[in-house]
Amino acid sequence: MCTYIISAILLCIGGVYTLLWKPLTDNVLNICCNGALITYSASTIMLSIYSAELFPSYMRSSAVGISNGLGRIGGIISTFVNHTDFTLNMVRLY
Repeated sequence: MCTYIISAILLCIGGVYTLLWKPLTDNVLNICCNGALITYSASTIMLSIYSAELFPSYMRSSAVGISNGLGRIGGIISTFVNHTDFTLNMVRLY
């Protein structure tokens, strides 16, 4: 749970910094996003290990399959959300 909070805080810092100060380089945004990716990956790995230890296999396979499927759908949607930034002329990150 703590790693999700750290990941969310890093993403908020990177987003707010980019929106308010409009830097010329993306160094802070890259550092915050990579830190969030590391903490999120660590929490996902821990979740896989704990679910294998605590739940029976029929319940675990259904729950992990559904959560992975929803995560893939989120990944598909995020490409279109990223594209709307360029087509709707919203906040430019460069």
